[in-house]
Amino acid sequence: MKTDTTMRWLLLTIIGASWVFVSVSNGQTTNVTSNIAGFQVVTLIEGRNFVGMPVIPATNTLAGIMSTNQLPAAATESSATAVDFWDQTHQTLTNRSWLSSSANFPGWRASSTFADNNALLLDVNKGVIVTIRAGQGSQSLLLLGYVATNAQTQVVQNNSYTLAASTYPVAVSLTNSGLVASGFVGGNSVGTSDTLQFFNPTTQLFDLTIWYDTGSGVWRNADGSVATRQLMPGESFVIARGNWVAGNFTWTNPIPASLSHGQP
Repeated sequence: MKTDTTMRWLLLTIIGASWVFVSVSNGQTTNVTSNIAGFQVVTLIEGRNFVGMPVIPATNTLAGIMSTNQLPAAATESSATAVDFWDQTHQTLTNRSWLSSSANFPGWRASSTFADNNALLLDVNKGVIVTIRAGQGSQSLLLLGYVATNAQTQVVQNNSYTLAASTYPVAVSLTNSGLVASGFVGGNSVGTSDTLQFFNPTTQLFDLTIWYDTGSGVWRNADGSVATRQLMPGESFVIARGNWVAGNFTWTNPIPASLSHGQP
């Protein structure tokens, strides 16, 4: 999955008869004074893609976020774009939806039952898995919403897997992610630490594992080298926790940058 490195913003407030625009790229830091909306185009390749929302959608439903005309639809589930959700409490994939082109069952349908899933509510602070079928080629997914101007939170399950996502439209370093401060448990090796696991859509494998070294206060790759990977907007990833401490923790995603606006 690839994402644009530059986000473009549109202030929703109209001043007189003019819209107010802002352009923000990675590395810029400015000040937010009012709600703004933004978009990001995420490139999805054939196979599974782990996607997260970089902005807060106006309507947190499946059709409200992904619409029904952006991704390949088909008359059968096996040929159509599919979306899977992770139930971290029961540790299973659930609520699979597929994009139907049938005149009798248009839009997002529930797997097997054909129930209308257009209004299925999403937890926008968690990731989803979008599958593009073989032969469909790369697809562009436009994600629209409001820029978060306050810290966002998500529960991370203890002794299991959580499909998490960074909730902001800029890259966030692991050092500034707030994970350790929120309760992510580090250790002196990859086997004694909670880990982050990143899915590679090209290989269709989780081929990057990162852990936190409490001895040196450094994030490391599985081989012990210093991790330079950032949490990227528009992607989701797995947080794998051991049973080091009792209970879940709530990850508070700190705002990495704020945004200002002005007349273009």
